[in-house]
Amino acid sequence: MDNYFSPWEPSVEPSQILSRRRFLNLLAVGSAGTALELSRPHRAFASNAETPSPDAEAGQITLDGMMMTYFSFPQTVGSAKFTFGENFSTTFTLKLPQTPGVTLTGVVPKIGLSLPARISQHVSSTVANGLILRTHFGGGDGTVAKDSISSNEGQGALTFYGLSSPRLHIEGSGNNLKFHLSHTNEPSFDMANQVGSGTMASMMNLCGAQGAALTAPRYRWVDVSPNKNGGSTFDMGLPSTLLAGKVATAVVTTKILKQIGFKSPALRQAFAVGNNVQVTYYSTQEFASKSLMDLKVKPYGADVCRVYIDRVFKTFAVAPTSTNS
Repeated sequence: MDNYFSPWEPSVEPSQILSRRRFLNLLAVGSAGTALELSRPHRAFASNAETPSPDAEAGQITLDGMMMTYFSFPQTVGSAKFTFGENFSTTFTLKLPQTPGVTLTGVVPKIGLSLPARISQHVSSTVANGLILRTHFGGGDGTVAKDSISSNEGQGALTFYGLSSPRLHIEGSGNNLKFHLSHTNEPSFDMANQVGSGTMASMMNLCGAQGAALTAPRYRWVDVSPNKNGGSTFDMGLPSTLLAGKVATAVVTTKILKQIGFKSPALRQAFAVGNNVQVTYYSTQEFASKSLMDLKVKPYGADVCRVYIDRVFKTFAVAPTSTNS
């Protein structure tokens, strides 16, 4: 690999291997402070002071699926376990490729939600028209949420996590529409078996790159080396401070499975069953966290293991033990 990129120690040569203690010290840099105050008002689609347009209408669509993150389990690395941390969130916007003139703006409704207890939605204060899905693992519903996945549970080299068949409420007039999630199933660690082949292919194309394709600004990386006897387990955390910097994005395409409620032919056509919806994800993180994602990985033998941080999906991408990929 020719172009190395390491955000932790710019003065260190790329080929230098970090010790386990040095690596953990670098990754453990905390992010003091509290969650950012979101500047946009959390309100329904129109206040009492606003006069609705006479052609305003509302409807709902069901998407094939919405990816939130993924987990990397290459067989050449050994055992690995990912655990969600505090304030893990996904910031995204929506577009209609077949109707590019329509603007979809994320909002937070006052009522009408049917979301799992551990998911909340917020308007993004940094991404125009964006919406944030924020997780609350082990929250106040009295249950212990499944918040981790290990290599013996994963479905192949990549395991995708997200929402199957989420329902969106959409309303507005003309080309300016607003949306929010009105219903979702529990997030799933097994999206591969819950979405159609087209959606799955889009996710695979997005996350299937290796080696030289894992470049900045989306990816950052570090090499870790086991001790001389091999078999070391490395504990890594992803503080929200490591997501700062140039915003990176990634796009996944999903299909519309159902449509109800729209009256105008234009909106019925725009949200027709089978049409694509582009979900653009952003590396921004508007809620501070000491660790959004934790990884424990045990490389085989005494070979060097390269670990990438995917800033967009707030996860680790574990590379094969060879650093020449």
